[in-house]
Amino acid sequence: MPFLNWSSDLSVGVAQIDGQHQKLIAMVNRLHDAMKNRTGSQEVVKVLSELVDYTKYHFDTEEKIMQQNGYPEYASHKNQH
Repeated sequence: MPFLNWSSDLSVGVAQIDGQHQKLIAMVNRLHDAMKNRTGSQEVVKVLSELVDYTKYHFDTEEKIMQQNGYPEYASHKNQH
């Protein structure tokens, strides 16, 4: 059973961002499984590193889309990142 599940309630209505959110959830689930199954610290470190890198990529993408579309809460949302 996954640690997190994607649902339409999590959708922001932007296909690219929703797809990235789904990938992030899948990565969190991989990390959770690796830790739960004690697959070894190397696997946990690998998945965690991928998750950190992809999160940075996602935040960059999200911020660019918000700027391009004049999102009024851009500064506040960027600070949350």
